[in-house]
Amino acid sequence: MHFQPIVSVVTGRILAYEALSRGPQGSPYASPIPMFQAARERGLLAALERGCRERAIESWVATGLDELLFLNVSPEVLIDPEHLTGKTLTSLQQHGLAPSNLVIEITEQSPGIDPDLMAEAARHYQSMGFSIALDDLGDGYAGLRLWSQLNPDYVKLDRHFVTGLDGDRVKRRFVHSIIDIAHSMDSRVIAEGVEREGELDTLLDMGVDYCQGWLFARPDPAPHQIRESLEARLASLAANRRPATAATEIRRLSIPLPALESGLSVAEASERFSRLPHANALAVVDDHCRPVGILARQQLMALLGKRFGFDLHGRQPIARVMRTRALCVEAHEPLDRVSRKVTGRGETSRDEDFIITDGGRYLGMGHVINLLQLFTEQQVQLARQANPLTQLPGNRPIRLALENYQRQARSFVACYLDIDHFKPFNDRFGYALGIE
Repeated sequence: MHFQPIVSVVTGRILAYEALSRGPQGSPYASPIPMFQAARERGLLAALERGCRERAIESWVATGLDELLFLNVSPEVLIDPEHLTGKTLTSLQQHGLAPSNLVIEITEQSPGIDPDLMAEAARHYQSMGFSIALDDLGDGYAGLRLWSQLNPDYVKLDRHFVTGLDGDRVKRRFVHSIIDIAHSMDSRVIAEGVEREGELDTLLDMGVDYCQGWLFARPDPAPHQIRESLEARLASLAANRRPATAATEIRRLSIPLPALESGLSVAEASERFSRLPHANALAVVDDHCRPVGILARQQLMALLGKRFGFDLHGRQPIARVMRTRALCVEAHEPLDRVSRKVTGRGETSRDEDFIITDGGRYLGMGHVINLLQLFTEQQVQLARQANPLTQLPGNRPIRLALENYQRQARSFVACYLDIDHFKPFNDRFGYALGIE
């Protein structure tokens, strides 16, 4: 088993590792593609994948890392009744892991697989606490159809759209649409196959949440041994891309409300809300303080306010009533990116509170009204710094940008144009006469 990291360059943190199987070295099955294809042809795909999952979980626990683990599952295996018997859950429990530690990644869409059955199987796993990721999004019609039927926690952008993205206008239009749709559904986007910094810069500008590829690390059987070098690499990439307007980080919006443990009952959650009269919603977290859902006060009161509501639902775990499709944003994310995520949500959830995390761990809650206020303050500040004649960035933003390039030791091109000798006139007589 090899493991490749999935990272957030904005925060310089590691979200997860994807488990990747490799066959015996020197054999025709050293590469995973012919190995799984041979197993499919011989009717042994389910058995091979079961062995790979067990080996992946065992190897992952041995690393001592505690990030999320992405496990690949083929569509025909996902809907196999044998696969739905709970063996994956049993294997996790034997190694001391919870379903919230695992992300089931649905791989390529096999011909003839009913998307309705796949969506039903995926929802079955989500109900057990597993997260779902769709792989190779944009690679075919079946994947897009399944995406429309199921709200996955993560969508992985096919590497075809990532390779050369910075120099391909058509690819950028496709990627921009996919990101907008994903964020409107509270899904997070992972770009696969990132190998160049030009691709990375374009992806970050477009609002991709996480990245995976050789630019950060190659798959490795001992990820814990190269962890230090990976963290140093991420810190360097994050520092070079941190905007000069770092003061507008989302961390400023974080309200440090206590989170709810996923094992609490509805009655216990109600008691917590009674101690926090100003809390509209509370985050639900797992044992590693990672958000797994959100519980709104209005939703809870509507449930318990019904006749016999407390008797019927009071002892139920909040995992059964919480909303798992919560919007989570990182504390270091730029304000404009978070604003697009919030306003891109559906009308029914656009005004709901959102969760703020730091490196994937719960930090606090954010209110939409506070976000709008901060965004307005930023726009006013930018307007004050703009050139009064052209409304383009004035001297201070230009100076900050140049200082930022200099600090990063990055090359840049500055172009100065004065077509009609306007600057000397403007410097002598001022903007008022210049406008005339």
